[in-house]
Amino acid sequence: MPVMADFLKQPSLSAHQRTIVLEGLSGVCHVHVANQKLAESLGIHITLQELMDSAGPLTLDTKAELWSCYLLNILCCNNIPLIRILERSESLKRSLEDLENHDWFGWPKNYARELLCIL
Repeated sequence: MPVMADFLKQPSLSAHQRTIVLEGLSGVCHVHVANQKLAESLGIHITLQELMDSAGPLTLDTKAELWSCYLLNILCCNNIPLIRILERSESLKRSLEDLENHDWFGWPKNYARELLCIL
């Protein structure tokens, strides 16, 4: 997982490659609390916030934004301390509000809306 976390920060990564890393991290963390805690300790939630910030140095395509939002949802699951950290981020809230209006067709939920409700 540390290597995957480092990949997310690489500016040379293509949108497709970044999406694959996000999908992989989501799969590793889904319903696996130890991996969720490891991801948090690696600062993946910070990287995700930076990736989702449209003013940030790295930009994502829509698919990668959706996967970033989904992974952030996974990391917030039963993690009140992380939720408290994220709720202070105005830029994250703005990013989620923008993402909420995207087409979530094919996903079981609008995860941006879910996160906004949690935060």
